[in-house]
Formats: sequence, structure tokens, C-alpha cells
Amino acid sequence: SYEHGNYYDAVITSVNRLRRNTDNKKSTETLQSAYPMAVRYYEDKANAAISSNVQFKWREVVQHYTTLQSMHDEIQRSPGALRVIPNPTNYQAKLADARQKAAEESYNAGIMALGAGDRVSAKNAYYLFINANEYAPGYRDVAKKIEEARWAATIKVAVDPIPVVAKNYALDAHYFD
Repeated sequence: SYEHGNYYDAVITSVNRLRRNTDNKKSTETLQSAYPMAVRYYEDKANAAISSNVQFKWREVVQHYTTLQSMHDEIQRSPGALRVIPNPTNYQAKLADARQKAAEESYNAGIMALGAGDRVSAKNAYYLFINANEYAPGYRDVAKKIEEARWAATIKVAVDPIPVVAKNYALDAHYFD
């Protein structure tokens, strides 16, 4: 994985091998090389996403910080890996901040979509509000907005009984109901 540039997999594989055998020399060397490369790669990707102007950039930032935090957590749970990387960087604060911004981004897009007034936009708004709630549970009034978008996206069908006056038939109109 390391030789193919997949630093995250190289880190995770090395940590798992060090969890089984704390003296695995190849895994120790790979982890020493792969962890700094993985951190630099994902931090660069997160910073590039932050400085971009794409619509849902904070979703991408959340993905990158989640990957970085995952590496931190895996190293913390492996005594062998902790000997190789004694102080892995904790990204919990940056991840929490990015989640809040991703929730705000999805919430605002949902408000815009709901304001369009058509059913397709209301469906999109519903999923955007769901995303906002996943990033930051209970964000603003997102639960109310989810229900509002669901109501606006739902097709309402009314069934009214058809008045049937049967003079030539012995059937009752309730039969047709």
C-alpha cells in the first residue's frame, strides 16, 4: 500500500500488524514512513478543500479529518504503534468544527431548496436537512425543517366518493365505494 501511495491503508495495516506482534520490523518501518506522509496528504487535501469555492466543500473537509482522526484512534489503541508514533495528532477539534460548518452548509442549501416551492426542490431540501442533522444532531431547527420539507415533497391524493345514482340497477352506491 505504501509503495502504491495509499498511505492510509499502509498506516492501518501496519498498526494492525503491530497490534498482533509489537516487534514486527517491517510494520514499524512502514508506519514510521507512512504516517507522516498520510498526515501531510490528508491535511493538504483538507486545506485545499477549505480554500476552494465548491458548493459543499465542508463535506470533503469532514471526510479528510475523519480519516486523520481514524488513524489517530487506531494508533492510540495499539501499544506497538504508540512506540513508533508516540504522539499522533488528534484532529477531534478540527473535525468537530468542520462538522458544524458542513451542517451549516447543508442547512443553508436546504433552506434555499425549500424556498424554490416545487416538489423536486423540497425532496432535495429534505435530504440536505437530513445531512445537516447527521453532521450536527439537533442543529438549529433542523428537525422542524425536515418535517416541513417532507410535507412539501409528499404528493397528496384526495379520494372523494363518486355520487352514483342507479335508477336502472338494483345496486347501491356503496358498492362502488
